Amino acid sequence: MAYILAVNPTILADSGGTCNPNDYGGPFADGYFVCKEDVKRQLVVSTALVSMIACFIMGFWANLPIALSCGMGMNAYFTFNFVGFHGLDTPISYQTALTAVLIEGICFFVLAVTGLRYYLIKTLFPEPVRLAVPAAIGAFLAHLGLQTAEGLGVVVGDIVSL
Repeated sequence: MAYILAVNPTILADSGGTCNPNDYGGPFADGYFVCKEDVKRQLVVSTALVSMIACFIMGFWANLPIALSCGMGMNAYFTFNFVGFHGLDTPISYQTALTAVLIEGICFFVLAVTGLRYYLIKTLFPEPVRLAVPAAIGAFLAHLGLQTAEGLGVVVGDIVSL
C-alpha cells in the first residue's frame, strides 16, 4: 500500500492544486513548479494521515485487519477530467471539484452504512465480475506504481523501434 504515498500526490498535484498558473507567469514558470511541489508535499502528508485514520477506524471499530487508503480512480478522474492538467482551460475550479468529491464521499458513506451498497453489488453484478474487479484494479495500480513517470521506474517504454 506504500505506492499510494507516491502516486496519489503526484496525480493530484498534476491538477495544480491551489496554485494558479496565471499568478506565476504560466504553467511552465519556476514559481509555479515550486508552488506545485509544495502542494505535493502537503498531499503526501494528508494521504498518510487519512490512511492512518482509516486504518485505525477499520481496526478498532470494525475489528478487521484491513488496511485502507485513498481511492486512485476518483483521484485520476478528478485531476484529468474535472480540473484538468495544471487546471488549464476547464470551467471547474479545484475548490469546486473538491466539493463534488466531498459530496460523493458522503453519498458512498451513507450507502455503505445503510447496507444498500452491499445489496446493489450483490444483485447487480455477477460473482465472476465481483471477484475479478479487485484483482484488475490491483494489477493496474501496480503497473502505475512501477512506471517511470509515476513510480519506481521498473516498467519502462521500449525505445528501440523495429
